[in-house]
Amino acid sequence: MKNAVHFTEEDWMRIERDWGLFWQGKLERPIVCIPLVDSSTAPVPEYRYFFPNYGTTLSGTEIMRIESRQMARMRFIGDAFPKRFLNFGPGSMATYLGSRLETAENTVWYHPLGKPLREIQIKTDEKSYWYGRVHEILDAGLSAWGNDVQMSLSDIGGNLDILASLRGTEELLMDLCDDPDRVEALSRDITREWIKVYDAEAAKIQATCRGTTPWAPVWSKEKSYMFQCDLSYMFSEEMFDRFVAPDLEACCDHIPASFYHLDGKGALKHLDSLLSIKKLKGIQWIPGAGQPEPQEWPEVLSKIRKAGKFCQVVYLTPQGAKKLKKTMDLRGFIIQINMPENATPQEAERLYKELVV
Repeated sequence: MKNAVHFTEEDWMRIERDWGLFWQGKLERPIVCIPLVDSSTAPVPEYRYFFPNYGTTLSGTEIMRIESRQMARMRFIGDAFPKRFLNFGPGSMATYLGSRLETAENTVWYHPLGKPLREIQIKTDEKSYWYGRVHEILDAGLSAWGNDVQMSLSDIGGNLDILASLRGTEELLMDLCDDPDRVEALSRDITREWIKVYDAEAAKIQATCRGTTPWAPVWSKEKSYMFQCDLSYMFSEEMFDRFVAPDLEACCDHIPASFYHLDGKGALKHLDSLLSIKKLKGIQWIPGAGQPEPQEWPEVLSKIRKAGKFCQVVYLTPQGAKKLKKTMDLRGFIIQINMPENATPQEAERLYKELVV
């Protein structure tokens, strides 16, 4: 299965060198990732983006046979690298705390516990089915690919996003006003358990792979993660500073290569708080559905860079990436580009060279 990965040892040496320079602030160009499915290869109909959608009967080894066929279709242009996202949905830690996971073809849901806030207790159940399944798949991927493919960390979730899965979003929003002390206590408990969950995955990954990566296009020799709190779209700056910022500070103390997923125009009110977290290394800006594309927000991108943080923009079209290059100094940026469905590796290589010169 390892032989199906289209990436050489020399390619990996380049990734380690250039991403290392990026984290040191010494890379005199942007990081540009263009992962590409080679359209000349046959589709793998059994392949599933979400691991839960493989069902419960296939073993990790059987799943990796399918995954390796999909990996053989992939090409990694520029600063992209072979990776497989350990994808059990955003905030999968909720299942270790009792939330029921429901799957569909292109999504997953986490169902609330149906308990009052005061009855919720935060304790990771390492014997739960989904905790075991995540580690089964992780172990299978590490065994199948070794250090030829970077297995990612799972999308464990943000502290309040996880609590929203346990309590229910509307209920938690009311709790923020009605019982803030209990919410704050539970948030601290989730952060404590979160670090344990993270470390259990990271220990296995770092023992085999060349570094770490979250779901997003980030790679580091050290521990890395893409933090988030999507629920913060719906509450005030004061609530963010009380319930979210302490969690981020604790996690950034633990994880040196840290980014935050700032998702949606309504979350921009929290940007100043994020920029004040000294150990947070970067911000990923996602404008949200119905909003202008990332390259159309130069004031936001400039503010992030002027604050001394790295900046990431993803899902750019080739045209959007070219426009961004014309309007911004792209040093300190991580850019991921989605090529058209039938694009060739040669076209992607030409675009990469145009963006980094």
